[in-house]
Amino acid sequence: MDKKSLQFILTIIAILASTVALFLYAKGYSFDRQKGSLGKTGMIMIKSQPDGAKIYLDGKFVEVSNANLTNLKGGLYNIRLEKEGYGSFQKDLPVKEEFATFLDAVLIPLNPELKPLTPSGVKDPTLTESRDKILFLTKDRDRPGIWSLNLTGNIFSLIKGALEVVAKDNDKASYSLAENLYLAPNDEEVLVKMNKKGYYLLALTQGEPTPQATTSAQSVFTGWQKIDSQKKLTLSQKYKVPKNLFKTATESASLWSPDERRFIYALSQGKILEYHVYSTTDPLGVGEKEDANVINLEKTQKTKVSWFSDSKHLLITTCEQETKDEICLSGKVQMVRIDGTNLTQVYSGALSSINVFPTPDGTKIIIQTSFNQNTQPNLYAIILR
Repeated sequence: MDKKSLQFILTIIAILASTVALFLYAKGYSFDRQKGSLGKTGMIMIKSQPDGAKIYLDGKFVEVSNANLTNLKGGLYNIRLEKEGYGSFQKDLPVKEEFATFLDAVLIPLNPELKPLTPSGVKDPTLTESRDKILFLTKDRDRPGIWSLNLTGNIFSLIKGALEVVAKDNDKASYSLAENLYLAPNDEEVLVKMNKKGYYLLALTQGEPTPQATTSAQSVFTGWQKIDSQKKLTLSQKYKVPKNLFKTATESASLWSPDERRFIYALSQGKILEYHVYSTTDPLGVGEKEDANVINLEKTQKTKVSWFSDSKHLLITTCEQETKDEICLSGKVQMVRIDGTNLTQVYSGALSSINVFPTPDGTKIIIQTSFNQNTQPNLYAIILR
């Protein structure tokens, strides 16, 4: 055999060996040097927000996120993430041979920065169904009325259009004096409650919305309920929600996640409300539950449970001090994974409302607060990263 033929054959063998090795690696096999044989393994794929966190596997430093921990035998592993200036993250993760376990960890700043977003007082902030804007009432002396705050892009660039007027006060309607705002589930209309007997309905699809006065909101709410029910019915059918939860999934009280693959529902157990998350994801990740009891809260607490923007965490907002007029003076915001682990405090202090709003990119949480009881509350951003 000549030299060229031998080199060709050796090249083919090397290519085949590499292909087989890659195939076996992809299937979860690794070479055990001590035993001198191939063995099945699994891996943990870790992402953190922000990245650059130190990863500890069963107490030993192994990598910096984002990273893949490979050649792990099946079993339960303790993962801890540490990053300077942030609270630690810890979770027990199962590893299954020939599979990858995914972990997306959100690290919360120990001392988050708080930045103001609105200058002139805010009343009844309401998040759009698309989660990209907050509508609110304001008595701003130059442009009183209904405003919106755009949550996408740089929300601190107020001059560049993050704040916009939706409908200005006029001779017919002084929106800034209204009691409440209600948004349609398709974001096409907003109902303005002026008082118990008077409402204005505005079409948000118009450049300059023309108000329609009405003395009853019942027909509007009924129509909106049909839109909401139809959307939840479509999702429940599409993802084959089981019969025992089908009615729950389509009710107005159920909260579907931003990615529309999970929903929150509550079970009453005596003095406790059990908050569950049902996941329609198929297949489920290693160690994930289809139906998880995330957190239990006392019914006497004034608390609101809502979705974080990544659909993998919940926000729990609690009012700890309330006035006779049911205005929250102080409270706290917490975040918890949908498997019930890593309950972490995000904010504690002055809080004018239990409604909080994460930005779509998950870098900020918007709260309504006032640090002076003599001034109107405004919107502030808690900077997560």
